[in-house]
Amino acid sequence: MSATTTEAYHALVDVVLDAELVRAEGRPVNKTAMLQALEARRELVERLARWRWIAIEDARAVGASWSEIDQAIGVAPGMSRAEYERALAIQQKLGLSPPSRRDPGLSLG
Repeated sequence: MSATTTEAYHALVDVVLDAELVRAEGRPVNKTAMLQALEARRELVERLARWRWIAIEDARAVGASWSEIDQAIGVAPGMSRAEYERALAIQQKLGLSPPSRRDPGLSLG
């Protein structure tokens, strides 16, 4: 991950933490800041979801079973494989290539 990408992640986390501190310290809540924090949370969740797929592929590549993956990510038996296969089927139907191994924080465009 490049320094620029790392800085982008840190900036997103900073926005979220600043909003949490405002509330925790009882300071007046600013609508714009809270909306920015909400947007930052959304972006972080999307990036983490993309990393999850890469982590699943990495675990499978080193011999982890689907049961082990289910347990590691806290889902019911069979859910990780079913969701993974569903996502791949959608990609194939849309004519998209498999997920890239590049930094999931970068846009796909």
